[in-house]
Amino acid sequence: MTELNDRWLVGKLVEVFERFPSVDDTAVDAAVREAKQQRTQNRFTLEAIQRERQDRRNVLGPIFDHDLQTLSDRGCPQWILEEVSAQRERVLDVASAKERPWAPLPVPLVGPVIPAAYLGYPALMAMVRNGERAGHTRLNPAAVVDQIETPRGLYWLYDVDDGEAGGNLPQADRSLKGPRSPLTVAETIMLCALRDVLSSRRGLWCLGSRFMADRSREFDRMPVIYLDSTGQPVLGERSPYSAPISMRGASCGARLGPFGF
Repeated sequence: MTELNDRWLVGKLVEVFERFPSVDDTAVDAAVREAKQQRTQNRFTLEAIQRERQDRRNVLGPIFDHDLQTLSDRGCPQWILEEVSAQRERVLDVASAKERPWAPLPVPLVGPVIPAAYLGYPALMAMVRNGERAGHTRLNPAAVVDQIETPRGLYWLYDVDDGEAGGNLPQADRSLKGPRSPLTVAETIMLCALRDVLSSRRGLWCLGSRFMADRSREFDRMPVIYLDSTGQPVLGERSPYSAPISMRGASCGARLGPFGF
C-alpha cells in the first residue's frame, strides 16, 4: 500500500512539473523543499499531535480490551491475563504515538503475542477457534526455527496485514521486502486466535519461521495454519512451492514491547 501511495504521489508531482516546462530542476527542488516545510508546520503543531494521538488511542483502546477478553474466554492462564492488563496504558501510549498510519491495512493492533516459551504451541493453538472447534498442532516444535528476531516476553503487533495485501507464495516473499516484517509461528497463531482470518478458502503461512523435516535437509518446508476437512484449525507444514494459491502471508509494520509494569 505504501508503494502504491508513493507511485500516486510521484505521478501527481510529475503532472504539476509538466505544466511548467520552463522551470529548471533547481527551482523544482527549492519548491519541493518549501512545500515540505510548510506541510510539516501545518501538520505537526502540538495541538494536532495531541489530537491525533488521542484519536488513535480511542480506536486502539477497544481493540486492546477485545483481545484481552478473547484470551480470557479461551482459557488463557490468569497470570498472563494479569500481566497483559497491567501493560494496557503503556501499550496504548506507545501505539498511539506511532507516526506510521494504519488506515490502509485492516488490523492496526494485535496482541499480546504469547511466545511459545510461555505455553508451547499446543496450548497456543488451543486458543485458535473455528466455531466450537479448537486448534491443534502437528508440528514437532524442535524442528521449527524463527527467522525473525522477536522481543522476549509479551509484545504487540502494530500495523498488521492479515494476508490480504501480502499475497500468496512465492509472491508474498517478494512483497515483504522493505519495512514490513513477516510473522513467526507464535505471531501467526495469535493473529488467528484474535482475528477471524482463517476460512475454508484461506490459510496463513508463518513466513517468519521455517520447518526442517530432518537434519539432513535444508529448511524446505514452511509452517502454515489452516482449516482441515473437518473445519478444525491446524498448525502444520507444507512446501511453499506445491501449496494451493489460497495460502497467504501475514506481516506487521512494527513490534511493540515488551513493557514493564
